[in-house]
Amino acid sequence: MSTKKQSVSITAERRAEIGINQVKKMRRTGLMPCVVYGSDSEPCHIKIVHHDLETLLRHTAGQNPIIDLVIDKEPPKKVLIREIQRHSLSDRILHADFLEISMTQTLRVDIEVETVGDPVGVTQEGGLVDRLIRSVSVECLPGDLVDNFEIDISSLRVGDTLLVKDIPHDPSITILTQEDLPVVTVAMPRVAEEAVEDDEADAAEEAVAEAAEKEATE
Repeated sequence: MSTKKQSVSITAERRAEIGINQVKKMRRTGLMPCVVYGSDSEPCHIKIVHHDLETLLRHTAGQNPIIDLVIDKEPPKKVLIREIQRHSLSDRILHADFLEISMTQTLRVDIEVETVGDPVGVTQEGGLVDRLIRSVSVECLPGDLVDNFEIDISSLRVGDTLLVKDIPHDPSITILTQEDLPVVTVAMPRVAEEAVEDDEADAAEEAVAEAAEKEATE
């Protein structure tokens, strides 16, 4: 079952620090450079307390939290995280881009697909779950965004597959990903498949040998 997103908030200040050296000094004080992009406005350069954004991300489920961004105590802007840049070694956030959105205009985002349950094909038939798609592209109003989609795989047997069109979702959300693409399947382990193939080959050889022997005695 999918759950609607809840808005979270964070505060920021406009920044004049643009150059590399200025940004480095700013980071040393615990602040992080960010940019807010909007379709009807120029990019806004801001700075956010690094710890505040890290905390927000830790406590926000899913990929696309709707954020109330308060800049210099002005009325909040509704934004989504557009991109996070992290240090390649420490994984510390270096920069963040936000996208300002309108709650009355549709947007396109990717939403994760989570599987629920243990397939019969795994628990009783010795199969393995193969996840082929982990997120799908959707279009909807911001207020209809969900943290993720959940798809029940408990009834799948070996050889069964669920497609994009099988993902349960609210009619307010349009899934843009091709509907006949496989999301998850239950398959036999390769070793087991090879064993079956070997058994079939042995049976075929025995049948040929028996036929030849019968022909020779006639």
